[in-house]
Amino acid sequence: GILGKVMSALDTPACDARGNASAGSGRTSYKTGLYAMSGAVPRAMTGGPSLALAIDSRRGDIRRLSEYEQLWHHIENLTAAPSRSVFAETHSRVLGRAIQDAETLGDAIDAATTTTTFNDCCDVGGGCGCTFAMALRTVARVIKARSATGVQRAAFWMGTRGVDAHASMDSPGDGIMSMIDNSVDDFRKEMVAQGLWDKVTVITLSEFGRTIIGNGRGTTHAWGGNHLIYGGAVNGGRILGQYPSRLGPEGERTRNDRGTIIPTEPWESMWQPIAQWMGVAPCDLPKVMPHLRNFPVAGEGRVLRAEDVLV
Repeated sequence: GILGKVMSALDTPACDARGNASAGSGRTSYKTGLYAMSGAVPRAMTGGPSLALAIDSRRGDIRRLSEYEQLWHHIENLTAAPSRSVFAETHSRVLGRAIQDAETLGDAIDAATTTTTFNDCCDVGGGCGCTFAMALRTVARVIKARSATGVQRAAFWMGTRGVDAHASMDSPGDGIMSMIDNSVDDFRKEMVAQGLWDKVTVITLSEFGRTIIGNGRGTTHAWGGNHLIYGGAVNGGRILGQYPSRLGPEGERTRNDRGTIIPTEPWESMWQPIAQWMGVAPCDLPKVMPHLRNFPVAGEGRVLRAEDVLV
């Protein structure tokens, strides 16, 4: 997954910031963390230097190994045994690190508090159904606990439902957007209070766009779509990419009579700026994004870079 690849490149870089891969080069590595706020770990977080940690955003804590004190000594003995299999060795290393990271993070989250009131949220256990806001509050607590965990670069994954317009354009999307807006604004306030807003970038993701022509009741799966990127380091207030001069089947970027729009920017234009901003070395970018080779490095059609998006 893209986030797993980014974290692996930051954890074990193949060259320094200038692209020097010699043994004596000053490569900068970072302790990384991957956190799935919805419980289930998405594919985007696979392939990282350690297992992504699943956090129960409804309760605001991490899933730990039950009876850790009784079991850890035995697990440590089992995973310490050498093996000729690279898969077994990798599994032992990743499993041990994940269990230890979960314990360290769990204790750190318990001790971390936020100064901002998340208005669309409630006390843990209150059952008010504010999972999205609670997840962002937990993200803020994990970030605040970074001195205890030692994590220098982290990625968080969270989501919400209810914005599908396939069967109707009268979806509850407006209410959900308002909830997201209020929750993210509270998260921004908390990051400002922690002095970290310029160190945090938030992006929206979806597996597909929507057609601009209806299917009789709503809209259908498509290609092009709009996404947001915001944070203290973002050079905001701009639209990156080109809006079609004409909508409908006759538009210059419309692929068919269903209104499928061909995007003007690839996903790499979202991820390359983020990867560069986080510190991924130049030689590792093609590993993180294998399709970069399909685009020119300069001129028309080039993929956006960090300086195009962030300040």
